[in-house]
Amino acid sequence: KKAATAGKAAKSTAPVASIVNRQLMLSVNGKVKTLSPNGTDRSYLWPSVSPDGKHVCYFVAGTGCFVCDLNGKIVARLGLLRAAKWLNNSTIVGMNDTDDGYVITSSSIVAATLTGERQVLTDAGVIAMYPYPAANGKVIVFSTDKEENYIINIK
Repeated sequence: KKAATAGKAAKSTAPVASIVNRQLMLSVNGKVKTLSPNGTDRSYLWPSVSPDGKHVCYFVAGTGCFVCDLNGKIVARLGLLRAAKWLNNSTIVGMNDTDDGYVITSSSIVAATLTGERQVLTDAGVIAMYPYPAANGKVIVFSTDKEENYIINIK
C-alpha cells in the first residue's frame, strides 16, 4: 500500500495546445483561446508546446510547420516537418515523408532549429516516422513502416 501525501495547488499551469474543429487552441491557466496564427480558414495538426512554455510548434495542412509565441506571432517557418515535437527550447524534430497517395514511400527524421538549420538524423534505407523526443532532450524514439522501433542518442 502507498500513502498519498497532501499536495498544493499549482499557482499556474503550463500552456497546453490542442486542436478543436481544425483550429489551434491554447489553454493557459484554465483559459482557452483560439490561436490559429495562419488564419481560421486553415486546418491545424500536431501542436506541441516548447519545454519552457513560451512557444507552440504546429503544422498547417498543405502549407508546413511553424512556430509561434503564445500570442500567435509566428517566429519561425520550418517547411515540411510533420508530427513535429520539441527536442529542447530551440530544436524541433519531425518527419519529412513522401507518399504515392496510398503508401509512404520514404520518410526521414529531421531536426530543425528556430534559426532555420536542418539536419537529417536517419538513413535513407529506413522509413522513419513519428519521432518522440525524451524529456531530457538526449534521446529520440521513432517507428518504421515495418513496425520497428529505433532510438537515436543525441550527443
